[in-house]
Amino acid sequence: MPDARDIVPNQHPRDLRLVPPGSKSYANRALILAVYSRRTCTFHNLSPSDDTRHLLEALETMGYSIRQHDGATTLSGSPQATIKETRLNAGTGGTTARFLLPLLANTPGRWLLDADEQLRRRPMAPLIVALRQMGASIEDVGKPGHLPLRIAGTKLRGARITLDAGGSSQFLSALLLLAPTLPGELVIQLDGDLASAPYVAITIDVLRAFHAPTPAIDKNLISAKPAKTFGIERFQIPPDASGATYLWAAAAITRSRCVIPGLGLDSPQGDCRFATVLEAMGCRVVDSHDGLGIDARQVSRLRAGAFDMKDMPDAAPTLAVVALFADGVSRIDGLATLRHKESDRVAALAMELARLGAKVRHGDDWLEIEGSDNLKGCSLDTYDDHRMAMVLALAGLKVSGIAINNPGCVSKSYPSYWQDFARFEH
Repeated sequence: MPDARDIVPNQHPRDLRLVPPGSKSYANRALILAVYSRRTCTFHNLSPSDDTRHLLEALETMGYSIRQHDGATTLSGSPQATIKETRLNAGTGGTTARFLLPLLANTPGRWLLDADEQLRRRPMAPLIVALRQMGASIEDVGKPGHLPLRIAGTKLRGARITLDAGGSSQFLSALLLLAPTLPGELVIQLDGDLASAPYVAITIDVLRAFHAPTPAIDKNLISAKPAKTFGIERFQIPPDASGATYLWAAAAITRSRCVIPGLGLDSPQGDCRFATVLEAMGCRVVDSHDGLGIDARQVSRLRAGAFDMKDMPDAAPTLAVVALFADGVSRIDGLATLRHKESDRVAALAMELARLGAKVRHGDDWLEIEGSDNLKGCSLDTYDDHRMAMVLALAGLKVSGIAINNPGCVSKSYPSYWQDFARFEH
């Protein structure tokens, strides 16, 4: 892919039916749970994202068999413990690393879990602390509480532990996926408010699909029981709602209609609720047996508003770009976790939107964006962050002269994004 991609402004409203790839949130949870179940499982519509690819490669390195056939992927086998240390690379995937760590800690062998520099900067400490309370042997190799980590695999046990889940819900999800395999109940006391709670709902949905016990949740106290047996032979990955948010935003910006089959407002994927955010800005929600979508063909001007995006932080940058074209000042709260993603998305958004000429204010966990008809095109940086690339491109559907640097970084979650995005151009 070229070093930059020029965005062609939209000239005509569209009526589209688009299908983003399979959800990597579902894919990575289901792959890990299939491993824990010790049963062969075939996955359909598995995410083609870099994060899922890195997880599959890591599982193969551990000794599991991955077979691609007829558009499906079958996972089978068991880990191969060796005396020599085995090195695994999680790439840039947060769930990849955070779901692998409990698996490695619970699998006999000597392991070194590493990642790309970008992921090395993201915290692992809350999960490390929790696993050590369960008997894990995890050694810091570099910066304490960060990758790389050296693990001496053993058999973990159920315990009563404390978990700081304020920085990421992935830590809790990693432990809930592990819980059915443990001898004894796992009781988790959350320290502080849980970040990105809908992603835990996805974890529970996958546990239920695999016939594993689902946790009992009483405010900040979570109890997860072990299971003698669980697992399934086949699992269908639903479309990625996070990917759908960009397509719905494109429809809102271009006064178009876009429906995503296989999604609905009742989905456990929290980002499906982004459709209702766009509804508050003046769009019409389409929620039927055909799928979930947005119809903005009758919208003369989007409305600004105040939005709390704590439960769907990945969609917050998308909303920030839509707000550029709304009438008034929009305030977006609940953005604390965006400071610790592939980039500092709050600071990065403020910087790049200001380069377009937008009036932007920001704090630790909030953004304010004033809608404008006087934006100017320029080259925009993506910070090697897939979501920054996808959201900033949306501005180019209305503003001439925008180019997106390093467009290939979208492969982390949505490799076919530019093909789908092109349906809104011209």
